[in-house]
Amino acid sequence: MNSPLRLSLADKTKSVQRQCERFLNTQVAGHQPADYHLKTGGSRTRMNICIDASLSLGLSDSDAVRLSASIELMHNASLVHDDIQDHDPMRRGMETVWSKFGHNVAICTGDYLITKAFGSLASVSCSGALPLLLEEMQQAVSETIYGQLEDLITKEVKSAKQYEQIAAKKAGPLLYLPLVLPLVASNETVSVSIAKRSATNFAVAYQILDDLSDSVDDGSKSRPNLLNFYKQHNDPSTAYKLTVQRARYLLKSCERDFGKLPNDCAAGFLNKTVYLLGELERHTHESSNQ
Repeated sequence: MNSPLRLSLADKTKSVQRQCERFLNTQVAGHQPADYHLKTGGSRTRMNICIDASLSLGLSDSDAVRLSASIELMHNASLVHDDIQDHDPMRRGMETVWSKFGHNVAICTGDYLITKAFGSLASVSCSGALPLLLEEMQQAVSETIYGQLEDLITKEVKSAKQYEQIAAKKAGPLLYLPLVLPLVASNETVSVSIAKRSATNFAVAYQILDDLSDSVDDGSKSRPNLLNFYKQHNDPSTAYKLTVQRARYLLKSCERDFGKLPNDCAAGFLNKTVYLLGELERHTHESSNQ
């Protein structure tokens, strides 16, 4: 049975989540394509992890909202641009921004969301931490852009290391920001390197799990895929085992490292890591029975 304190914390988290949704709406009010995109939904995974981390580290509700909103806005900017580059006409069961409003509008919409992300971050109350917060955001965005570029131009993965480097750059930065920004804002900078390493490993493991299901589609589109790389040098069964082993190793590493962060601020990430380990075992079991 949950204690009254735990229930109070859960209620507070839900309250801040609602505040963050309202704040996001105000940030895109008057910009129809951006407003349309945010209202298509999404899991708000990064936003919720950042809220949990911020509250665990003792930040105010207002700062938790602004940090979390900045990350969610940046993530959605990347989705708008990704859909253009991947020529995806649908997302979350609805037309993508470029499909509904055109390529030029979609490019500008993604750029608009980026500016709003930095604007949200600049409004936090901990002004002493602001320079480092902005620097961490800028570095994360730059690394994501480099990773996206490498992913687009790489037609053949030459090593497992190269594959992981691309996945880490493309997906890692916008996944570690939900931990890094609250750590910086609460003056827990000594833990930033652990947060980056663990969240980046999580991002790579998540991508590898996708590879298990997307190998055929990725192969037809010449997209980097770890399972397909291993198949070039091994029989299918061995390739599958090597791919699963790598994902499991990374997730176990995440499980250990997330627990090292202060005040259980990575509890949201830790729960997702445990869930993915379960999904990996389920996927392995189903494959062995086929």
